[in-house]
Amino acid sequence: MTNKHGKRKPRIHSHLSSSLRTKKTLCRLLFLVLVVALFSLYLAGCSLNKLCDFTPEGNSADSAGQGEGLQEGSIGNEQEEVTEVAPRPGARAPGFSLQTLEGKELSLDDLSGQPVIINFWTTWCSFCAEEMPLLESLHTRGEVAVLTVNVQDDTEQVERFIQEGGYTFPVLLDTEGEVFQAYRLSGFPATLALDEQGVIRFIRMGAFDEKGLEQLVQSVEGEAVQ
Repeated sequence: MTNKHGKRKPRIHSHLSSSLRTKKTLCRLLFLVLVVALFSLYLAGCSLNKLCDFTPEGNSADSAGQGEGLQEGSIGNEQEEVTEVAPRPGARAPGFSLQTLEGKELSLDDLSGQPVIINFWTTWCSFCAEEMPLLESLHTRGEVAVLTVNVQDDTEQVERFIQEGGYTFPVLLDTEGEVFQAYRLSGFPATLALDEQGVIRFIRMGAFDEKGLEQLVQSVEGEAVQ
């Protein structure tokens, strides 16, 4: 369209519409970048802590359950009166009884009177696989009882994993994830150190290295944790 002088009139509406579309596109791109960045930070956090997130099917924790979940940390070995019931340092560990990989029944009470390291794991968790040789070494040393609990894996798959690794520590099968839920866990691996009275002294969420393993052992042997 031209004016009376034969000059083309500026297409104001067209330019405004194009500008708005450009702004909307930029906003969408910025939003996507933000989502990707946040997701990357989340994955980096999981990798840093060497923790595989997991929530068993059918277990939708309510707000109360989430607030009372396991807390990572340790507590001294003073013989204070234990009154807590939640699975956290200073509380008695919830009792349980499960079948071993060999088909025998084994309960936590069977190990009463001795320090116990309980490790929850799965075959698909790479961080769990990293610490298995350390658990085997600890089991061989015999300083504390080592009890590993596999959660909801196929039994044949667990047997193959254990045989290929040449591991000899006891493996309990939490096929329904009930013990995992009783301890209010949400990731793998998770390791608890219990003293001779069955009181939780240390909790480790995520894989540990050799130094971290010694911290677990020291927490139930009466030595100061560095």
